[in-house]
Amino acid sequence: MQELPWSSSHICQEINPLPSFSVTPTATGTQAVRISLPFSAGAFPEGLQLEVHHKSTILLPQVRILTLHPCLPRCVRQAILTFPFHFHSLEPHAFSLKLVISKARDIQPVFSMTESASGTWEISWMNRQLTLTERALSFRIVDSQAWKATLIAPTRESSAPPRIEIVETGPFYHWIRFLYPDARWPRILEYKMDNLGTVSARIHLQRVAVTDGYCPGLGWDVQQGELVDPMAEENGYSIGGALALMLFEGGEPFSIPFGKGTLSFPEAHFLRKGMVQLDSCLPG
Repeated sequence: MQELPWSSSHICQEINPLPSFSVTPTATGTQAVRISLPFSAGAFPEGLQLEVHHKSTILLPQVRILTLHPCLPRCVRQAILTFPFHFHSLEPHAFSLKLVISKARDIQPVFSMTESASGTWEISWMNRQLTLTERALSFRIVDSQAWKATLIAPTRESSAPPRIEIVETGPFYHWIRFLYPDARWPRILEYKMDNLGTVSARIHLQRVAVTDGYCPGLGWDVQQGELVDPMAEENGYSIGGALALMLFEGGEPFSIPFGKGTLSFPEAHFLRKGMVQLDSCLPG
């Protein structure tokens, strides 16, 4: 019988090989890497941790276990890894994985969430603050203007509070859902955020009716105190008017400079559905 190799940390290695992967960035600088990987039986025993290696760089990723193999010992079958990485070029970057003993995390930032008596939730991390209600959200960066998004959707008839589901949380990524019950218009408000400051908001609305499947307008009304004019020539939107309409049916991506950040719609041009209406409300 051949003895299994083991490392200096007394972890058996190469029971089954761990997967490797490569990332081709779309921009240089620090980016959030998030990837779902399959693991063969015995490769990633539950209770151990992974290290991500790229040349001399070693990172401890956030790991979300999706499924386990149906056998003993319990081993991970599929997991999502999230970690920040600084890309110096647009060339493909190869990454490998290594098993390590689980460690107590002292990595910042940690996402903290509080609820007020009025039913408002605040999520804070780094110099960011996200304030959530049933009908709106506001996002503020310290020393920067806040922006607010108001939900465009039918009003609920029910006053029942939401059921909160934390899908995933860790030092690099936070994913939370608010499930609002209703007899006619139940909905889920879903928010995802990473440690680099990116926030995504999505609404899932259901029409409960036996007569028809009609749904009125659905979306977000987004405003900011000092909005960078998206129709200015230097931003590529010289349209000669105060109102513009962007349709995604053509499959073209679209984003808007918003103060120190960017408002984007990463899935709309793939779905080829929806539109963005721009209304410049700048002084003068």
